[in-house]
Amino acid sequence: MRQVLNFVRQMGPGWIARRATYSLRRQTGWFERRFPLADWTRYQLASVAPDLSPDRLMKHLEEAGERFFISTKNSEQRKTRLNEILSKESIGEIIRETEAARSGMFRFFSHKEIEMGWPPRWHQHAESKIEWPRAHWNNLPDMGEQDVKWLWEIGRFTVAYSLARAYLLTGENSHAETFWQLVESFREENPPNAGAHWMCGQECAFRSLAWCFSLFSMLDAPSTTSARARMLVEMLAAHGERIEGNIGFAVLQKNNHAINEALGLWTIGAMFPFLHSAARWEAKGREILEREAARQIYDDGSYIQHSMNYHRLILQSYSWAILLGRMSGREFSSALRERLSLAARFLYQTTDESGRAPNYGSNDGAILFRLDSSDFNDYRPAIALAFWASEKKRIYPQGLWDEPIAWMCGEEVPEQVDPPARVDLAAEMGGYYTIRSNETWAMIRCSYYLDRPAQADMLSVDLWWRGANIVADPGTYSYNSPPPWNNGLSLTGAHNTIQVDGLDQMERGPRFTWFHWNRGKVTRRRTTEKIKIFEGEQDGYRRRLGIIHRRALMLVDEKLWIIIDDIRGEGEHHLSSQWVFPKSTVESRSPNSFRLRSSSGDFTVSFFTFANGISIATRLETVCGSADSTRGWFSDRYFHREPSPAVIASDHCALPVRRITLIPLSEDTIIESIHSTEIKVLIGANRFSAQIAAFPYSHESSIILATKLESA
Repeated sequence: MRQVLNFVRQMGPGWIARRATYSLRRQTGWFERRFPLADWTRYQLASVAPDLSPDRLMKHLEEAGERFFISTKNSEQRKTRLNEILSKESIGEIIRETEAARSGMFRFFSHKEIEMGWPPRWHQHAESKIEWPRAHWNNLPDMGEQDVKWLWEIGRFTVAYSLARAYLLTGENSHAETFWQLVESFREENPPNAGAHWMCGQECAFRSLAWCFSLFSMLDAPSTTSARARMLVEMLAAHGERIEGNIGFAVLQKNNHAINEALGLWTIGAMFPFLHSAARWEAKGREILEREAARQIYDDGSYIQHSMNYHRLILQSYSWAILLGRMSGREFSSALRERLSLAARFLYQTTDESGRAPNYGSNDGAILFRLDSSDFNDYRPAIALAFWASEKKRIYPQGLWDEPIAWMCGEEVPEQVDPPARVDLAAEMGGYYTIRSNETWAMIRCSYYLDRPAQADMLSVDLWWRGANIVADPGTYSYNSPPPWNNGLSLTGAHNTIQVDGLDQMERGPRFTWFHWNRGKVTRRRTTEKIKIFEGEQDGYRRRLGIIHRRALMLVDEKLWIIIDDIRGEGEHHLSSQWVFPKSTVESRSPNSFRLRSSSGDFTVSFFTFANGISIATRLETVCGSADSTRGWFSDRYFHREPSPAVIASDHCALPVRRITLIPLSEDTIIESIHSTEIKVLIGANRFSAQIAAFPYSHESSIILATKLESA
């Protein structure tokens, strides 16, 4: 009851009432009556477009194609531009993926290739090989520890974008024929509302957008017959009905589902105006897209879902909407373009020069479209497209990340590059803060949650050095696998922060729910030419243990990172922190230090702990790929994990406790002395010193009282 009351307070009674209504509809069979099992004859063109003469369909599609991203009239111009962007190797990889699909090998989550047969076994779980039932989607049983995303991934038709790219680049009809055979197979195996591929409106939207893109890209292909085009239009009408009928549930989730379902609905309505529901779908999709942009993209540009991958996803979604609206004479508001600009600028500020972002937040590999040959973890294609869609600004020099712009923008993109300066970020609504210098930078999370959190990781730190993420968020791996991999990397113990008594900072509920959201507060930010300081605190342990965790993050002379953790409270407690060092190796260790080697160079991590001002010996251990826990694992793609060195620092002692962690990035850094209230370090020819507040200190006081950097 306590958790229920807390959840009502967090989400609001209105949300609870709407969610209860949805559950009641599922349990009473309302959805089965609203979306009955049917065969495709229910969606014959004469029914879904009664005013359209069938022999005029291809003419209507040709006219609509001229208002789409690419049409037969501009295909040669696009082909020339794409050949300027893509290397022979990139073009070869596109062709290889399409040929692999024809041989029954399909790519999952942008990295795994699995044999699914030709045509693919649409209802077979790619991992477990278990066949899922083809019952009404409302009645599908909970498949336990089988992640349904394995089925949804192939049902999204991501390969259709590669087929469209391959067709344009080569002109070979075999790529169009592959697409149409896939569509025909899906139609045969997935009648309306039967099976897993109809469970989620967002999956219907992803699929519909891929179909639209391929249809208009291959409209002139010999394989694109009027009969096949008619078949696909009928299938799109069924998908539009499915999306519209339950889009209220997507809106209720306050996440990317609402945006993508609205985008699918709007696109079907806009590109197929002869469908009898088209005007309503277009209007409804537009209204939701406009409203959700204002609601889900915060004023500081951060995103409601606290996830870098989902942030990229909505950049793609709104870029599609704005660019297609511009081309088809259906412009969206300037307010929506401004929201997209804010979101693009935020993600730009939280990426490295390599195009990678911190591995932060939920990441199920979701991507709206794949129209580039960059690595999955390269965010530049989405950021570049969003900047062009919202501001008509080019921010990167020519590279593989230009391909989405070449596909989706009718106008020429100028050569001139105008990138924003990368600065120390303070996104207060989302709770993201960065400290930057030329070769190294950090991101720290300190949020007062406005919307439901995804991970219990307050004050976790990411560190980057020379393009390498040397201290990283562990990622996601899977939402629904056997424990500990049932979203286990979302827990506090998996992150680069302090865990007390083995507890999470919040109480974990069912699925993606957290009770008693913890609150973060920034207590200090200070920047000088040589010293940058961030201080914040979080109260995740106060309700249960009366404990406050405060952390200071400091960069000195672009060469030394200092992290000071104060655990304030009473009594004896167990303190633990995991530091994840992906793609690194532990070269050596001393009693309180580790020497690590990364692609960017060698660096050292040293730990010093003080209880009541007295130095104590912290227990340090390294884990790399634990067999029975999430310790020592790193996952930068869904359903991919790799052993990664992690240092576990733990103590059992009386509070208050101060732990000081030093990470020097240069060989000429020497620790002269460390006490609970003073640090002295030689950094090359300079000496750095810091005075630190002694316990007890007031809530208004800073941890770091004074700093000095002077010639040694």
